[in-house]
Amino acid sequence: MAEKVQTSKKTMKEQMKVRSSDYNQYGRYLAQDFTYGTLWLRFIGQLGDFVVMLLPMILWVDLFLLVANGYLSIDLLYSFMPVTLVLILIFTVVGNTYLSVMSKGQSFGKLGLRTKVVNSDNTQADRMTLLIREAVGKEIPLILLYIFTGLWGVLGFLVVNGLVVLIDPKHRSIIDFLLKTKVVMLSEMGRKPIDERIKEEVVVEQPKAENTIDLKLVSSFSHDGEYGVEDLLKQAKEVGLKTISICDHNSVKANLIAQRVSSFYDIEYIPGINIDCQYNGKPLRLLGYFINSNDERFVSVEYENLAKEKAVSLRRIQLFEEATGLMIDSEQIIKHSRFQVISPEMIARHVLTNVNYKDHKLLQPYLKGEKKNYPIRNFVDDFFAEGEIAYVPIVHPAIEDMLSIIKASGGVAVLAHPMYYFKDEPELLNEVLDLGIEAIEIFNPRHSNKDKQYLLSLAKQRKLYVTAGSEYHGESKKQFILGKTTCPVDGEVVVQEFIDKYKKVDEVDQGDEPTMDLKSHK
Repeated sequence: MAEKVQTSKKTMKEQMKVRSSDYNQYGRYLAQDFTYGTLWLRFIGQLGDFVVMLLPMILWVDLFLLVANGYLSIDLLYSFMPVTLVLILIFTVVGNTYLSVMSKGQSFGKLGLRTKVVNSDNTQADRMTLLIREAVGKEIPLILLYIFTGLWGVLGFLVVNGLVVLIDPKHRSIIDFLLKTKVVMLSEMGRKPIDERIKEEVVVEQPKAENTIDLKLVSSFSHDGEYGVEDLLKQAKEVGLKTISICDHNSVKANLIAQRVSSFYDIEYIPGINIDCQYNGKPLRLLGYFINSNDERFVSVEYENLAKEKAVSLRRIQLFEEATGLMIDSEQIIKHSRFQVISPEMIARHVLTNVNYKDHKLLQPYLKGEKKNYPIRNFVDDFFAEGEIAYVPIVHPAIEDMLSIIKASGGVAVLAHPMYYFKDEPELLNEVLDLGIEAIEIFNPRHSNKDKQYLLSLAKQRKLYVTAGSEYHGESKKQFILGKTTCPVDGEVVVQEFIDKYKKVDEVDQGDEPTMDLKSHK
């Protein structure tokens, strides 16, 4: 019996954790403030909470009836009153306060009606805030007023609080003003939100990796990365990877964590970065491996890039609003962006989950039509890709400058997925390689088999090393799978050769040329 109770508690906690995670990822975009037309739901939820609180009163009423009919002494009625109050306190703490804290804002009455206490900006309230809200805002005043003033004091408190809720435009109670919280509805009744379709894109379980080396993972230190550093290390361990590198966009912060903890996961870690740059106006990405992540120059790279991204974010929103007539709440979006930038994916999610736009003609292909299977990705491609109505180019630093920074930090410069940029411009590709590139990222999901054959031939001709990376971002970009670099299993020897060459550069002759046997990979 005890084991069943323990299992039940564990199951409830897991369910609460899932609810909380779902709200963080999707629900906050659907959360709606109460209107005068829906305020009755708030009232019913409040009644549900009071029912839980006053359940012990049923025992007292039963006892009163027995006394009134002469079956029990009236002295028993008076002596049972303190017991009733204690039971009410217990039911209040367990039934409402504890449940609200554990569920991150949903007491008994709120659970049934899909309402929730959140911060004023729709983010999830922390447990201490919820505890104070339930205890100080409702439970303690009601109990004290009942003890010292009786039923009239309780009714007076409820009336005053109810008037405040009624008058305030966002229908907040007295304690909500003090704690900067509010009660919201989680979604429209009976409507399957766009979030459910977005979540259907998510890869729930990672299959065993096809490779053991993956030199391009993306963490949450990038604006489009889903997972933290330790989450990536844990996933890498689970799928069987032996060597990884996290190459965040213009940031080295992940390396500072990964280099300290990777040994706990029995994974070889190579510090990396993925830098946006340009050559004669053509946008490129340059990978840096074996870099010194403490080099202050990388901090400047990140800050300068963020400044440009912020400026582009505002222009991107302006163009989108002018072209579509759909208004973007940029302040609301930016509150949930750790980098204070607004990416096309953020705009897409904000628009497609906005209940005010659910019937907008422009959005129907993504909500109900032919583009509903991958709504976010399709929306971004249609509005923010190069040449589309809300595309805004960014002027990135010259590749020569970024090459200098990588090499000055002791790193190795690698050209990222070059055929993505130079498919029809082999001469321009060779010009870039002549600048001092030491390796090419050949094995990447963006490259076709024909691309890889050409690049392998080019690497052999120019005596360049070869790298491989899956470009795994997490759940948001399903096309990139952890450990799937497209490198043949027996071809990983050429990637390992690159790693062995540079991981202990002081022990290896810098003039040695790669001895790759690329014939089997053509």
